[in-house]
Amino acid sequence: MVRFINSAKRLEEANVKFEKSEEEMMFNVGFKEGVMVMAPLTIEDRTESFLRSLIAYEQYFQHNFVTDYVKFLDCIIDSSKDVEILSRRGIIENWLGDENEVAEMVNKLSESVSGPGKDFVYANMFEDVNKHCGRRWNRWMANLRKNYFYNPWTIISVLVALVLLLLTFTQTVFTILHVV
Repeated sequence: MVRFINSAKRLEEANVKFEKSEEEMMFNVGFKEGVMVMAPLTIEDRTESFLRSLIAYEQYFQHNFVTDYVKFLDCIIDSSKDVEILSRRGIIENWLGDENEVAEMVNKLSESVSGPGKDFVYANMFEDVNKHCGRRWNRWMANLRKNYFYNPWTIISVLVALVLLLLTFTQTVFTILHVV
């Protein structure tokens, strides 16, 4: 059984980076070493009807490529924040204007699609993403970023504290060496 992946916001918090693929193939998605590479997707007024037509066509011929892609989009897009993250990376080009409209469109589109079948196209990628997010180091880094390094000033203050600690340690070593 396929275990779904989290939204783009949660994946980014778990140390997953998003990059735009150079290929223009719409369904081209990959994940390697903490980087999810996605082909650019333009969301406009007719995108929903276009995807619905492709899904209907697929159901007639019993394929699931577009259906699986829509399920993938539904996993990574839950809210306007997810759309904002993907837009910032150049993956989603939002012609609707409002990120919330894109999130609603994707979530509404996936309601009419059945769950992934036994030949889910992105099953291996989902497994790799879940393994990456489940690693202790990535969870720690996500927790550290979320709770402590959410502000540039906190990062600067930690760096200054480390420099002061290093200078204090150096001064202590030289004092001991001078006495001995």
